[in-house]
Amino acid sequence: MRKYFVSILLLTLVQSAISSQHLTHEIGLHAGSAMVQGDYQNNYDLNSITRVSGISVSLTHTVHFFNRNLRWNANHFLWDHIALRSELNIVSGISLEHQGRYVTQNSEQGIKLRAMRGSLNLISFGLQLEYFVRPLGDYLHHSSNIKLNPYFLAGIHYNMYNNDLTSSLGDWQQDISVIPDKWQAPGALDIGPGSALSATLGFGTRYKFSDDLDLNFQLSSKYFFSDSVDGLNAPSTENRFNDFLANTQFGIIYHLNLSRPLRLF
Repeated sequence: MRKYFVSILLLTLVQSAISSQHLTHEIGLHAGSAMVQGDYQNNYDLNSITRVSGISVSLTHTVHFFNRNLRWNANHFLWDHIALRSELNIVSGISLEHQGRYVTQNSEQGIKLRAMRGSLNLISFGLQLEYFVRPLGDYLHHSSNIKLNPYFLAGIHYNMYNNDLTSSLGDWQQDISVIPDKWQAPGALDIGPGSALSATLGFGTRYKFSDDLDLNFQLSSKYFFSDSVDGLNAPSTENRFNDFLANTQFGIIYHLNLSRPLRLF
């Protein structure tokens, strides 16, 4: 009973806050591809990065502040250009294999590198602040002739991932010698589920399709505060960088309440 009471109280407080301030809300669905840069690739070879990609899908909720309660000085320049987005992002189907000049060599290490295969799936959620070039009040108004509105974004995400590692030379868990020497050291492998924070930066643009719908294109990057997302964490100079992910997505955004306060019930 106490849990239900707390839940109802929280909903009431949220409803009161939303009603007292006319914030504009949106929901969005976005899909595209994600590319990973980690210890499987050459850090200085763009082609090796683009060959490691998976499917990326996001659900978003965005809050605008340009038409909130007038007591808060709603016409202030900053409020007319920023939005706060919460995002749930799912990345799946990333297949990892070594790239670079060492992989093509016929040495023992080259053979072991070619035999290694990895996989990665990731789910993340977080917040990002968006700054729009054109005033949102003008762009979203039903009589506006503005069709495009570019923006920049920055935020932070909490990521939960699951990676895997196999070798065509045999089961590395039974015989560690089937993988290259530098990953045989204790702590050089971190295979299985894990979590990490990441910083997000990017840019995109919106296209006003109708009064209620926007089309969206976005490029964003995640810098993980970890070098273990892909499962490899060898203490070597060439693998000293943390892992990195780039997202390319197209989406559709629906405006929930441009002209009225949003009510939960």
